Amino acid sequence: MFAPVIWFETIRAAIYYAVQRGWTVFQYEVKTAFLCGDLAEAIFMKQPPGFQENGPDNVCRLLKSLYGLKQAPHIWNKTLPTKLVAMGFERMDSDFRLYALKHYDEVNMLLTVYVDGLLLMGSPELCEATAASLRESFELTTMGNVKYLLGVEIQIDRLRR
Repeated sequence: MFAPVIWFETIRAAIYYAVQRGWTVFQYEVKTAFLCGDLAEAIFMKQPPGFQENGPDNVCRLLKSLYGLKQAPHIWNKTLPTKLVAMGFERMDSDFRLYALKHYDEVNMLLTVYVDGLLLMGSPELCEATAASLRESFELTTMGNVKYLLGVEIQIDRLRR
């Protein structure tokens, strides 16, 4: 089980598509992404130190995903797509970590996912509205216009697109 990772070639193509349309490319990070999902199965753990009630042999049932939990990446991989589809995004068959928001079959926005990192590509207003909708479910860190991604410097020359 692993977290969602987009192909770098898909990111390059998506950024190219966005630049050709004069869109902005905003970068966000989902804080504590692996803690966002609900557990489908019953998982129990020892009580952490300082929280031991009724003796040290009692256990806690986890209701949410937890870092270090084997299922955590898989749960995140189900949680985020569910939210994006509910917002109207369509998952692309070419790469399941690329999403498009369409209006009358016209692509108005692209969104890429690399584990907990998101690129939102579209008009500034649409990107902000999408980020606001995502913030209803997740805590986002705004990183601004994309400059560095996966160790690669990204330079967008809007005049020579």
